[in-house]
Amino acid sequence: MKTAVKIGFATTAVMSLSLVGLTAHAESSKPQDVYRLYNKVNHAHLWTSSSYENSQLPKIDKNWTAEGKAWQQPSSGSAIYRLYNPKSGEHLYTSSSYEKTVLTGQGWTAEGISFHSADKSGQAVYRLYNPAAGVGSHLNTASSYERDVLVKEHGWKYEGIAWYAYKQASPQAEKVPVQILGINDFHGNVATANQKVTLPAITGDPTGKTTDYTGTAAMLAGYLNQASSQYLSENKNGLSLRLEAGDMISASPAQSALIYDQPTIAALHAMKIQVGTLGNHEFDKGLPQLNTIMQGKNPVSNPTSNLDKLAAGFYNQFSSDQLSGGYQIVVANLTNKSDGKIPNGYKPYTILNQKTANGTTVKIGVIGVITQETPSIVLKDKVEAYNFGDPSEAIAKYSKELQAQGINAIVVLGHTASDNTDNDPNKPVYGETADIINKLDKIDPSNSVDLYVAGHSHTFTNGVVGKIRVVQALSFGMAFDNVNATYDTKTQDFTATPTAKIVPTTSYSIDGNGQRTDASVKADATVENIVDKASAITDQIANQPIGKYADGATYRPGNPILSSGRGGKAFLPVSGLPDISGINGSPNISPTDLGESLLGQFITKAQYDAANANNVKVDVAFTNNGGIRADLKKNDDGTITWGQAQAVQPFRNVIQVVNMTGREILAALNEQTYHAPDAGSGSGLFLQEYGIKYSVTTNPDLASGVHPNQSPYVVSKMSFLDGSPVELDKSYHVAINNFLRGGGDGFEAFARPTVTDVTGFQVDDTDIFVNAIQQLGTIPADSSFQQEKSFDSTGSPLK
Repeated sequence: MKTAVKIGFATTAVMSLSLVGLTAHAESSKPQDVYRLYNKVNHAHLWTSSSYENSQLPKIDKNWTAEGKAWQQPSSGSAIYRLYNPKSGEHLYTSSSYEKTVLTGQGWTAEGISFHSADKSGQAVYRLYNPAAGVGSHLNTASSYERDVLVKEHGWKYEGIAWYAYKQASPQAEKVPVQILGINDFHGNVATANQKVTLPAITGDPTGKTTDYTGTAAMLAGYLNQASSQYLSENKNGLSLRLEAGDMISASPAQSALIYDQPTIAALHAMKIQVGTLGNHEFDKGLPQLNTIMQGKNPVSNPTSNLDKLAAGFYNQFSSDQLSGGYQIVVANLTNKSDGKIPNGYKPYTILNQKTANGTTVKIGVIGVITQETPSIVLKDKVEAYNFGDPSEAIAKYSKELQAQGINAIVVLGHTASDNTDNDPNKPVYGETADIINKLDKIDPSNSVDLYVAGHSHTFTNGVVGKIRVVQALSFGMAFDNVNATYDTKTQDFTATPTAKIVPTTSYSIDGNGQRTDASVKADATVENIVDKASAITDQIANQPIGKYADGATYRPGNPILSSGRGGKAFLPVSGLPDISGINGSPNISPTDLGESLLGQFITKAQYDAANANNVKVDVAFTNNGGIRADLKKNDDGTITWGQAQAVQPFRNVIQVVNMTGREILAALNEQTYHAPDAGSGSGLFLQEYGIKYSVTTNPDLASGVHPNQSPYVVSKMSFLDGSPVELDKSYHVAINNFLRGGGDGFEAFARPTVTDVTGFQVDDTDIFVNAIQQLGTIPADSSFQQEKSFDSTGSPLK
């Protein structure tokens, strides 16, 4: 027998066991429910109008599963006969007395009237035949969708209408208020408090002078609870749903990262998230590791190191159910290279089948997609087994599939970048997500997508592309999407494009006059307990002081700490940079920097010094700016803890040394995109470096309208710090992390076959960074850093 393929109620084999001692028919003056059961061993199906048979068969034989109600039959009408073949063990249902007579003459047993057919005004029940199935080759279904899928995709033959089911009167159309709460890019920030939000579109202060202090998992959960409670109290027959758009874990602070992000998954479970998708960072430790923690399993089966013992200590304080995610992951554009299937049992979409307080059914489809740039921004060995397909094509495909099932209210969870021009909800949405939607509308103008919950870029979005609402709520739990829609039960669609607000998770705010206002929302106690237990374990390491800032020290461009740019201005100003005209909907910009930070220089100098201290001569060190995840913060007394340093370099990427020619170094520098004219195409990818100085000039191809690498600049000259030139044909030792070594962030020059490894040094970046701070004791003053990037307005590309 061929392997069965289930599609909703469908299977490619229909064979049934004989039922002994169970009543096959029950009389009633009302329409009778017909139940469908499935045998997972032999792929048999059974249809019965007996609720007793439906409930008892799975108890008698655990291989049977009740699949629910298939249709309803009238209590009277022409007979539908049930026959049983004692040789094959299969059942057959027919409205034909002639077929019944012929089959009984061939050894089949007539089991009587199973149910009755309505007249032709009823709902058609279709009969299909599988010529490849052998035994159990017929299927009955009232679903035209199931019929069409089996015929078009699985080789079944359509035999026509077998009989008619009872056709229920169309229910009176009802309008149901629906709230959708969304989060994105949480990155394990379970305990990160006092994150500043000043955007007027979020704080509500048009002057931009109010600062909201936001964050922590417990406050996020508290805000979600309050939003749901308030909405449902105002809309007694409404629904409130909770979704996430990827990057829930990894690149996490110590409270989550040190114990395999278990606290984050447990917190999401306690937040009652219902559906999520994958972000690129879910791949950082590999999908098998993600599955382990999502299922609430022990991530460390045999703990030996101190860190693994900490993780095991946290795991042992909770049940497996409490530690599991408890929600579905959907991703439509990710497939295995080996077999073309979506990996790990993930589905391209799910249907949220919800009941309101008064019993009204609401069905909402949720499709997931992930950015196609994932292979370039994740370690190669974690993604090389997968294909990352076109999000627009995947959404179009599965939107059609949902619409064929009558599901017209559709939400996309897309881990794809999105922005509003000037962070203004009244201005256009641009970037990767807008490009995806515009392409989707060209592929399928009749698509029924209503809402796109975006992520990846950690930015504000609240606008409409075409007819689709797009939202993104910053990152790290600083805010969430609060989307409102109205569902029409007749059309099974939203009545209009949803509306939305991006709501900060404010603990307190301070206005332009210095007036403090505390929020009334309370932290969620369950989530708070999870985080407290995690902190009690990880603080043993994270709270250890490792160094300090000098009293009163400031660092260009005017910060009291070394900044990454994620929490404020970090990049050294560069004069003379020309304006750049945006393309593909991106805004025009007036750049003021070349993406160089003192923190980036400190990190790469630490890597440069570490390699040289281990007798591996290094000429220059590079790191990708995306690997610098936080500012190097300090306590009130100026001390820096292990946890604060780990938050800056959380990936534990391995620093290694490679041989590169000057020409290959030049190629890597020219792969920086800086402030690209198309913000949806990887803008803002640049390197931090130590040991080299260089100037850039305007990319002549950009001026002529050609945009290779989307870079507005190319290198015009470069030298080492002592002024000696970098010779293009000479070989040098370069320290880089294993992410860049694999061509990460689009820096393919580091992955060229001609770039060779130098043995003798492999240390992870977290340890190098922590050790550098410990050895220094006090972070050096601003004057010890020198600017390494400059703009050459009269130069020409170095070749």
